[in-house]
Amino acid sequence: MDPIARRLADKSWPYASQDPEALGAIERRIANVGRRGGLLTYSELVSGISFHLPSVEQGRPLQLGIPEWSDLHRAIVGDFLGRMCLDTYARGRFMGSALVVSGIDHTPSEGFRALMRDIGLLHGRGQPEFLKFWTQEVSKVHAWYAANDW
Repeated sequence: MDPIARRLADKSWPYASQDPEALGAIERRIANVGRRGGLLTYSELVSGISFHLPSVEQGRPLQLGIPEWSDLHRAIVGDFLGRMCLDTYARGRFMGSALVVSGIDHTPSEGFRALMRDIGLLHGRGQPEFLKFWTQEVSKVHAWYAANDW
């Protein structure tokens, strides 16, 4: 196993491990957007998905971003996106979550940047290095989904 795959596999994904159905819905949305060569916002990603997490709100269905994004909602979506990267990296050596961006400035969150640093894909700390890495990753995601049925 290469070092990136190992670092992703060694991470704990406490929320995503509780709801495989929601993880599958997120993966399908990203795959559909990737096939079309687009991006989607965090709100578009989770819109209409009911998360069922036994460790949150006693397992009652949870809609992220409603009525607004809380720190807990951000942590949950980040966990699901990080877990999804484990799968997309294993499948095609790309980070599928690169297609998910802020509705305000259309760039990924600091969480995405931190994960990429943590697993050893992003070495520079400056904005130019990050934007170059991110745009290359978006291109890889688009190319993979355009060429592969998933």
